Amino acid sequence: MARQTPPTVSVYAATKAALVALSNSAHAELSRDGIHVTALLPGFVDTAGASWASSAQDTMITAEDVAESVRFLLRTSPRCFVPELMLTTSGPGVLHSPVDWENP
Repeated sequence: MARQTPPTVSVYAATKAALVALSNSAHAELSRDGIHVTALLPGFVDTAGASWASSAQDTMITAEDVAESVRFLLRTSPRCFVPELMLTTSGPGVLHSPVDWENP
């Protein structure tokens, strides 16, 4: 949601964007000590909190997908930096949520 801002969830999307800004600032402050900070931006993840969107569950990202992205970041060389990692669903709706936010 930090990069995708569907209607009716503006405050939620703004808080996600604030976390990206916090991540960028934290990296700027800590990188001289060898600490990298990456903003992980998963799209719509199939969790208990997303149970209201059952119609989209077939296209949601899984918790295992998110865990695999964390493993990727942990294996990345300290000589490179990934400022943010966005996970989104595949298919024709890439970068768009499978949920109709106006009529969930």
